[in-house]
Amino acid sequence: MDLDDELEDTNARNISMNDESHSLGNGKCIRETDKAILVKLDDDDSERWIPKSQLHDDSEVFDELGNADGEVIVKLWFAEKEGWV
Repeated sequence: MDLDDELEDTNARNISMNDESHSLGNGKCIRETDKAILVKLDDDDSERWIPKSQLHDDSEVFDELGNADGEVIVKLWFAEKEGWV
């Protein structure tokens, strides 16, 4: 494997890792800052701060305005780091 092939393989793995997701269930955004949202989850009534950069593209909740209720989906690696998986 030459250097170009190795770089391409590394980039593919990084893209795949960022695309993996984990659902926290349904919830509601109850507070928002420039960099994070505070979500109250329906299942256990817990509140969790989630960096906006760690919300998955498929998340239905990502701000306090028109997208405040629905399924909360985060990037898998972040959920694992927080012990939510």
